[in-house]
Amino acid sequence: MKPIFMICCAVYIVIQAHSLCAQGWSEPVKLGPPINDGRHTRSHPFLTRDDSMLYFTSYVGGTTDIFYCKRNGDKWGAVQSLPDYINTSASEHSPSLTADNRTLYFVRWTTYNSWDIFYSECKEGQWGRPQNIGPPINTPGMEFGCCISSGGDTLVFEGPHYWETVYPPDLMYSVKTDTGWSFPTLFFDYYDGNRSWESYPFISSDGKTIWFRADYHVDWGRDIIYSSWDGEKWSAPEPVGPPVNTEQAEMAPCLSSDGRELYFARIYDHGDSIRSEEIYRSIRLTNRVQYQPTQTQKIDRCRVYPNPFNSRVILQTMSGRFSNIIIYNITGKEVKRFTQPGGNENNTLVWNGTNNQGNPVPAGVYLCRITLSGGEMEWVKTILIK
Repeated sequence: MKPIFMICCAVYIVIQAHSLCAQGWSEPVKLGPPINDGRHTRSHPFLTRDDSMLYFTSYVGGTTDIFYCKRNGDKWGAVQSLPDYINTSASEHSPSLTADNRTLYFVRWTTYNSWDIFYSECKEGQWGRPQNIGPPINTPGMEFGCCISSGGDTLVFEGPHYWETVYPPDLMYSVKTDTGWSFPTLFFDYYDGNRSWESYPFISSDGKTIWFRADYHVDWGRDIIYSSWDGEKWSAPEPVGPPVNTEQAEMAPCLSSDGRELYFARIYDHGDSIRSEEIYRSIRLTNRVQYQPTQTQKIDRCRVYPNPFNSRVILQTMSGRFSNIIIYNITGKEVKRFTQPGGNENNTLVWNGTNNQGNPVPAGVYLCRITLSGGEMEWVKTILIK
């Protein structure tokens, strides 16, 4: 199976790829208020690709809706609900956003025993009316759980085989083209990847690991599983293991942009048919596993992600705002210039791979010179692939 998210040269893969086989995670900690409030279920966490917001679902008033909290340092702000035309009397769950936070994908109950994937686009700070993504992704069957890639060009979801009429479903993927979404294909094209019910996928920011829930080792889909892309194929799925996976139910995993924070939902069985569902976080233990993110390049004051990219790349200053950003090709020729008006406090910019004339630039290495408002200057490198 060809790589879904990127095709990089062999040299780049050798230099950048780092094994994720030895996980090494800390004892999970249940998030405190306002995310877990002790009164409502909390599930399906999704940390935005810039790590600024945590989306999740909660069962309130007889239906499941989507909420979010904004991050302020080590704390989370108040719980906020999406508009009522997104959170309807039907249940919505499995939120997932593109790296620029402008397109939201989620799952909604539509008819008996059927869930469909919807999307909403944010324009001028306002979410638009959700649209059913339609065929060939949505079918009369159940599409349940989805994740959009950082660049918005690949959707991984839980769906039925088109040549089968029985469950359980497996992970499928579809690629966005100029003419629409491609016909869905099995994510794992071999039995070992599809031997059970795989659900709630999450694609890492670098596109090189997929995380999901499966019942390989417990009774009913209660372990978090992952698979890594080695440049040629996806590895055989394997459990994250303890202390993340327990005899309880762990599901709906997601990672921070640098791969060091793992968020997931845990269903805890208290006995007597009483269960709680809450969101936990575990930290990668760097003294047990060497991990260097390939998708987020951290430097002193700026970072760029996803990296490599194929449609959009985010340039972000870590302190203060930027004054201007100039992007050069590998020969040193300016291809794009961004200048921030005085008084604008933005610290994030999205480059869509076009030049100053609005024309797409070719694939290759680009150097970004970021001048901060205080006069400091940083250079970051990003790779455009097509």
